[in-house]
Amino acid sequence: MKKKILTIVFSIGVFGAGVGVGAVAVANVLSNIIEEYRTSSDKFLRMFQLMSQWVRLTQDGKSIKNYFIKKDYRDIAIYGKGHFGEAAAKELLGSGITVKYFIDQKADKDSGDFVVSPDSELEEVDVILVTPVTSYGEIKQRLVKKVSCPVISIEDILYEV
Repeated sequence: MKKKILTIVFSIGVFGAGVGVGAVAVANVLSNIIEEYRTSSDKFLRMFQLMSQWVRLTQDGKSIKNYFIKKDYRDIAIYGKGHFGEAAAKELLGSGITVKYFIDQKADKDSGDFVVSPDSELEEVDVILVTPVTSYGEIKQRLVKKVSCPVISIEDILYEV
């Protein structure tokens, strides 16, 4: 009888330990998922706020081209062919500012000369405009090792114009 009770107590203890370890594992997985959602949410909030700033500037009759003209940047490259990169290129059409090429991590051999990989040889331009705002620091660190021109963020321009 005593052996049976010890077996039951031991089984309950092992079961309890398993539940505890399982709960910790589930908590870790959920914590990681929550952190991914938080990071994504912060990114999209920042992008929304930046796009709102851009709309306000446009409504006030201002443009990012003013920044480039003031700094005498005529030939530029745009890092990031996403929403901000495409919007910047479109806004600069007919302004006297030439977008020489895009730099994009998703560029491949089929992208053509107008979209190049950050690992390729980069044609000289007056400035590189970085549009992925949440990755600006890392992108700038990589680019300044490769180019001699300034590397600027679309965010800085939109709050400076």
